[in-house]
Amino acid sequence: YTPQQLTLIRNTVARDTTADEFNMFVEICRRQQLDPFRKQIHALVFSKDDAKKRQVAFITGIDGYRAIAKRAG
Repeated sequence: YTPQQLTLIRNTVARDTTADEFNMFVEICRRQQLDPFRKQIHALVFSKDDAKKRQVAFITGIDGYRAIAKRAG
């Protein structure tokens, strides 16, 4: 991703993530070859205002599963 694309992802798709969570999200996107711009993968943050309960989940969307299936044949 270009720096501009990373900024856009950070400000939209993964806006509630911390720096480490964001870096993990981008790495998962790269390794799984999923495109957050096409809504193939999502970053969801739960209990973002409570540090003790905070959790992040990276969810593959239906379009992501379709892309993976197409690559797998």
